[in-house]
Formats: sequence, structure tokens, C-alpha cells
Amino acid sequence: MARKRTDRTSGGREALLRAVCERPDDDASRLRYAESLEATGDPEDALRAEFIRVQYELARSDLSERR
Repeated sequence: MARKRTDRTSGGREALLRAVCERPDDDASRLRYAESLEATGDPEDALRAEFIRVQYELARSDLSERR
């Protein structure tokens, strides 16, 4: 499956955030939103992106047993 290009515009990030809110269980949307945050170059956005990725990893059932 081809990966969608992360939209780096403010409007693109807002659209991704709306998609996350509409489908909170859709990991792909959450991870694309994290990518868009990281792409801003803002250190605070990078921390938010890392937080989203950590949430994703912790939600994976096989990870909790290993860590």
C-alpha cells in the first residue's frame, strides 16, 4: 500500500486532526498527524508527535508484555 504524503500546511494538519477526532481508533490517521506535527520543526510539536507514537506503541497488545 502506498503511503500518503504528509500535508505540512496548517490546513492539512487541521484536516488530519479532524480525521483523528472522527475516527479515534484509526492508527494510520493518528500516525500521519504525528508525522505532520514533526514536520513543522517546532520542538513542542515534535514532543506531541512523540507522545502520539508512544501511545500507539503502548496500545499494541504484544508490547506491554515485553516492556
